[in-house]
Amino acid sequence: MPTINAVQLLSSGLGFIADGTAADGAGDKVAARKDLILSFQNEDTSSTTVTIATPGKTDGNDIDELAVVVAASDTVTVVLKSGIYTDTDGFVNLTYSSETSLKVIATYV
Repeated sequence: MPTINAVQLLSSGLGFIADGTAADGAGDKVAARKDLILSFQNEDTSSTTVTIATPGKTDGNDIDELAVVVAASDTVTVVLKSGIYTDTDGFVNLTYSSETSLKVIATYV
């Protein structure tokens, strides 16, 4: 699973990262950070679902994964404020129903 590096948002804007990173068919991982911002750009003609894993438990029960539907030719942005998405290695893990024409932008403030 490839790692996508999150880039800090500056007052000057996104600059060189605005094009995003192509989603990988095996999924991707991003180093967890406080207020991690993930944007998904779907340039395909079909919608796709991005699944953000939740490896932890609450009171012994699994926490439901976060499924984000990105419509065709649309962009969806998610702010992860909670550590429930962080695995034991310190990463947020992403999988996709289809990675075709899907780009990921990972930023933080």
